[in-house]
Amino acid sequence: MQSVVKEALRVYGRVRVITRRVADGTVLTDTGWLPNQITYYAANALAAWLTGTINRGPQGVHFPHYMELGTGSGTPSPSDTALFNGVSATSTPCSQLSVANDTPNSPIWTAVWGGANAGNIAGAYSEVGLFDADGHLWAHLAGLTIEVSTSTSTTVQWQWTITV
Repeated sequence: MQSVVKEALRVYGRVRVITRRVADGTVLTDTGWLPNQITYYAANALAAWLTGTINRGPQGVHFPHYMELGTGSGTPSPSDTALFNGVSATSTPCSQLSVANDTPNSPIWTAVWGGANAGNIAGAYSEVGLFDADGHLWAHLAGLTIEVSTSTSTTVQWQWTITV
């Protein structure tokens, strides 16, 4: 007799971009929560964790570690392995990993650009990616307007929700 799985483990991702004026903290733009594209690499990494094969073989699986901005355009797909036109100088470590409303099934990664550290990366960007320490793309979002400048601070929050 064949059994049928009636419910499935699902991972949903969403991204929020908030830009504030450095001088007084006033919110200039807030995209609200936007859906993103989780990659096959991320799905395979989660499967490796679930099956206990996380650190077998030549290279272990690492959790998301940094975000990078890009200037490309297009529609992200699960097979993406890089941003359409990533700008490596914008790579910044996630400054915070937290959980939404104290629920462990909703991790949030946070990265911040701009302010006094904007320097040579000041400009407009249209995509963002979530990467692990080895440079594997976990999730991708394009079609944005992300401004980085010395007078503003832009925060990207990447949240995943795991449901059953």
